[in-house]
Amino acid sequence: MRRTHVLVITTALALGLTSQAAAQVEVGIKAGLTFATISESNLSPNFDSKTGFAAGVHFGFPLGTNFMLQPEALITQQGAGFTIPGAEGELELTYLQVPLNLRLNFGSGGVQPFILAGPYAAFKLSCKAEDLFDDDCDNDISGTDWGFDFGGGLRFSKLFIEARYNLGLADVSELEFDSKQRVFMVMLGFAF
Repeated sequence: MRRTHVLVITTALALGLTSQAAAQVEVGIKAGLTFATISESNLSPNFDSKTGFAAGVHFGFPLGTNFMLQPEALITQQGAGFTIPGAEGELELTYLQVPLNLRLNFGSGGVQPFILAGPYAAFKLSCKAEDLFDDDCDNDISGTDWGFDFGGGLRFSKLFIEARYNLGLADVSELEFDSKQRVFMVMLGFAF
């Protein structure tokens, strides 16, 4: 009988603590535009900006009154337009991007500014090339990318607008080029 009481009390406490912790976790959805290019450090094609789409979800875990740990999962379109002698085309890369940002919130009024920064890892989902690599670039572009992102935004109660810059640090080319992703994102979102 005593064992049953201990089990019931332990279960009730665990459920109570779990629901209290879950109530403090912020969940948000976001979507917006990406403006991407590829940075080169040696002789290579001239890359232009490419506009794409980004969408995903974030989770905010409070680390005090103004700080949050904010892991995310985003589907992002990246790549670049390019010009080489005799050809112009576009490289379209789609990634599952997983940032792990530290977010600092300011103020407590109706409009709350915030800044965020942290590392990210990205995993290639698809690669399409127009007028390059015979339209099949899966073997020519690395399957992973990683780097650092930073940005900020404004929160209006549950709605927010956010801008960030992804500074790719990994060489994403499997060819002789030293290619790194550079992506500017603007997103709108809703936090639950």
